[in-house]
Amino acid sequence: MKKRIWILILVIICSASAAKGTIAYFTAEDTVRNVITSGDVKVTLIDQQRTDGQLHAFPDEPIAAKPGSSISKIVSVRCEEEAAWIRVKCEVRFFDAQQEPMNLDAEKIEKIVGFETDTDHWEYRDGWWYYLQPLAKGDTTEALFEQVTFAKTMGNAFQKSTVKFSLFVQAVQTANNGNEVWEADGWPEN
Repeated sequence: MKKRIWILILVIICSASAAKGTIAYFTAEDTVRNVITSGDVKVTLIDQQRTDGQLHAFPDEPIAAKPGSSISKIVSVRCEEEAAWIRVKCEVRFFDAQQEPMNLDAEKIEKIVGFETDTDHWEYRDGWWYYLQPLAKGDTTEALFEQVTFAKTMGNAFQKSTVKFSLFVQAVQTANNGNEVWEADGWPEN
């Protein structure tokens, strides 16, 4: 009887060893590492001025302007990396002779400062100018505007005042991001 038990135990051990070898035979293990990279959306705001028939970077120093005068200011955007949808915001602020901000609402500023914007390629919505076509790497938009005009009716309140233009540009990828600029997602918060 003891002999049968030992034979049975031996058969079970052999069967277990054979099964373990079979299981090992049918299994395999491997490691795969996938690297996915994303593109880089990068744009450059181009702010230029035409003087003596030549284009130059818009100067950092103040430019004298009088009521009724126009100043050359050419604003466009160049796409440096992946194709992108583009939008530009222009904020205009006036400062008095002591460099204190003047309390002017948007309607008053629009009556004083005029831009001849390119409405064939740009459209104004929600405080931003949107470029209507996707911009490919290396391409530059049509100029948003080329000059700034000051109203003849500015008045004495603006004597020795300073006007500051702040330009902001934002871009989002075009890949898998709508067929028109209005369909694009991912615009940074204002």
